[in-house]
Amino acid sequence: MKFFSVKRIAFFISVLFLIVGFLTLPHYGINWDEPVHFMRGQAYLHYFLTGKKDYSDLSNFKSYYQKPDAIFFNPVGISKNQVSRRSIYQSNGYTANSLLTSYDDYGHPPLGGELAASFNYIFFQKLGFVGDIDSHHLFVVFAASVLVGSVFLWLATEYGILAGVVSALSLALYPLFLGESHFNVKDIPETVFYSLTILIFYKSVKYRNSKLIFVSAIFCGLALATKYNIAFASIILAIWLVTYIPSFRTKLKSFSHLILPIVLYIPIAFSVLVASWPLMWPSPFQAFVKSIGFYRGIGTGGGFDARYLSIFGINTYPAQWILFTTPLVILFFSFFGIFYALRFGFKEKHKTSLLILVWFLVPILRVTVPGASIYGGIRQIMEYIPAMAILSGIGAAYFMTIIRKKLNLKKVNILIFLIIISFIPIIFKLISIHPNEGVYFNPLIGGMKGAMEKDLPSWGESLGNPYRQALTWIDNNADKNAKLVLTYGLGSNLPSILIRPDLTFHNMYRGLDTRFSEYAIGLTNKSPYQDTYYSRYLEKILEPVFEVKVDGVSVAKVWKNDLQHTKIPFKNYHLFLEKIESSRLGTEIFIDLGRVVDLRKLSYEVNKGTCKKYDDTTIIYTSIDSNKWKDSDSDFGRRYVESASDVSRDGEFSHFFAAEKVRFIKINYVVEASCLSNARNLRVYVY
Repeated sequence: MKFFSVKRIAFFISVLFLIVGFLTLPHYGINWDEPVHFMRGQAYLHYFLTGKKDYSDLSNFKSYYQKPDAIFFNPVGISKNQVSRRSIYQSNGYTANSLLTSYDDYGHPPLGGELAASFNYIFFQKLGFVGDIDSHHLFVVFAASVLVGSVFLWLATEYGILAGVVSALSLALYPLFLGESHFNVKDIPETVFYSLTILIFYKSVKYRNSKLIFVSAIFCGLALATKYNIAFASIILAIWLVTYIPSFRTKLKSFSHLILPIVLYIPIAFSVLVASWPLMWPSPFQAFVKSIGFYRGIGTGGGFDARYLSIFGINTYPAQWILFTTPLVILFFSFFGIFYALRFGFKEKHKTSLLILVWFLVPILRVTVPGASIYGGIRQIMEYIPAMAILSGIGAAYFMTIIRKKLNLKKVNILIFLIIISFIPIIFKLISIHPNEGVYFNPLIGGMKGAMEKDLPSWGESLGNPYRQALTWIDNNADKNAKLVLTYGLGSNLPSILIRPDLTFHNMYRGLDTRFSEYAIGLTNKSPYQDTYYSRYLEKILEPVFEVKVDGVSVAKVWKNDLQHTKIPFKNYHLFLEKIESSRLGTEIFIDLGRVVDLRKLSYEVNKGTCKKYDDTTIIYTSIDSNKWKDSDSDFGRRYVESASDVSRDGEFSHFFAAEKVRFIKINYVVEASCLSNARNLRVYVY
């Protein structure tokens, strides 16, 4: 009866997490990696359901608009029954046929996208209950809710109700897990399947239940079909078995019936991978080997920040990131959990806490060893989070035991109450930064502001989540028939069905030299891929009209590119220098502006009929004193603008600068036949 009540509590915890997650889905945007995963998922799901490799049996998608903050599917201005409920990710240009023939589909396995598409198929396409975007994400929230309840159930039966409650709280309130359970179709499902693989395998060996081994093998297959991180679970389980089995050497015969399920374990898991990925059907092993190459590339691709490389090339970045992004209450109880595992783990009959400790360490160590790489925080090894939550639960129970003995307490109700309410501060903190929990930093680094000031790599990385918050502001405030652009990124980052119908969304309206009064949405975390002229122009020249902030630090902004929102020093932008000195030596043009100016644009006329197309190897160097030069070849943003070389009118080329302090300019056009070889009527515009 007691065990049954634990099951009921676990079910309640799962349902509560699911309800809260569902009701808050519209607060979160899409992960910028998700469109391709959704399209793959839809293409393969349609193939599974119909046998068709294209969408010729579906009616064409009919555009509609749904307010970005709507919870339920409710297209604006029309009945939802009038909408052809075909997902925008069921693209005629991205079908099973194209995946199997034209595209090199050897990236992450597609199961995450397929399961997301399945939820979309049920709750959007068939029932019309949840919108197109959020129905995909409903799968992620559901998977996360299953894990939260499962962690409670598993730990409550091993270490008691208090440990189970604290572990569930630690997992549900872990900022990265909580935030990305709404929009990460790869890492969250992988974490869920990875965790259930280990937890169920432990139970199968502990109770010598062969059926549970088959269940664990299936979850292992689901994890493998989502991401290949599950391969490292074999190390975790192997270490545990090596420490566990010797204590039962006199009873090894009682484990004999587990041999066959264990032998079949890997074939079962591999079969799930193959079944879910049609690309593997003709030649499973050859395709598998080829897909491993993708993971080898991203797992050892370099990109290290030397500040975090210590002795022997050990990378301390993952450990520091975890230290600074884990809530203090979870760090505190996890410390006691780790201490307990080290002190008592080998003495435990089933080596339970030792298993969890190894589970916690292996994902972190694999990206810490020399030569391994990780970027964008630690979401790629998110499988450490459930282990840390379990250690937190074990630690809370151990902490209570210590305090009880120290104070000689007979009743511990008050102590249990204090342990539970110790999570209240992090609850309020997460509410205050909602829905940007994924960029949480704890007081040890000074919050988000401290991470920014210390220039922690990827300190504001959000995968595009704040875009939807910006869209909600745009929906309520943008001028009618306005233009909308992204400062950087693809159009797929903003789903078309969430954009107000009267707005024109296209990145061609990024105003380089002309104020189009466009609304520009941009993420503001430090990233070389966002360091373009346009981004620098918006940040330096304009006042934002809306900001998404965490701890007082902007993670996204909306600008309106017009004179009204231009900062006072830059309102006059028609000035140009009448007297400048220029000289030419070979394939280099040298310009002296005579004084330091806030440079806006450099333009010149060419006779295009007598020269080749503009040469994109051209480099522009700028300097204040002609001694120290800024090499634009190392500046991603400037090279992007230069290679694009806006032609504002026939025979004129322009290069743009975001009010940079400049006196001297060198233009090296490398190719002698470049149009720059006959440049004339040079003009320099300043603010």
